[in-house]
Amino acid sequence: MQLSKKLARQQDTKNRICEAAFHLYYQNGVEGVSMRTIGNKLGVSQMMPYRYFKSKNHLITEMRGRVIDQFSKYLEISFSKNKNPESKLFHGIFSYLHYSEVASEDYRFAFLMDRKDITLLSPDIILHHTNGQKQSLNIIANEISKIISEPVSSKKVQFLTRFLWVSTHGLASANINYMLFGKPEYDDIKLQFVRQLFNNIIAPDLLKKLRKPSTYPEINSLVTLSDNFAI
Repeated sequence: MQLSKKLARQQDTKNRICEAAFHLYYQNGVEGVSMRTIGNKLGVSQMMPYRYFKSKNHLITEMRGRVIDQFSKYLEISFSKNKNPESKLFHGIFSYLHYSEVASEDYRFAFLMDRKDITLLSPDIILHHTNGQKQSLNIIANEISKIISEPVSSKKVQFLTRFLWVSTHGLASANINYMLFGKPEYDDIKLQFVRQLFNNIIAPDLLKKLRKPSTYPEINSLVTLSDNFAI
């Protein structure tokens, strides 16, 4: 019992370290995150974070892993709310965009980090990013496979999966980076954009009947403005 309480305290401390690091990242990017500053934020020794993370690289790797895991689980929940693969895929893409709108800094941290920053970090961060992205791609590929009646491993399914992913990421990134000024604006083009994506995947008569979701699963942003980190 005492051991489980100790482990719970350790995990809570790790969580607080990550929260403080997310706050610092939100303010000043990767360069603004330092183990000593995290210690100051937490009101503890500047060296204490090193008891839980070997280095800043290991900390950033875990932070990014947490965001990508949350994003993948969010997509999984979103897809599970519909019965037929067409609705799952159609609503799933809207959920992807919704996540990038509500948790824009999380999305930026997971998928829009500057490549120069990534090269300064541990190779583990790239591996975790790749594995996390694969989880999301597999969710999409499975539904495409059912719709077009081809195996997941087929070239067509793999192409369409990446086409959907890259296209959706492009719209999400443009919105996050304030690139959509003037008309048509983001909200104006979103529905038409998604419909265009599915022109060669979902039958036209069914595609006309599909509507964007009225509700979405709850999202708890990890990259936050909060600065209440005292342990």
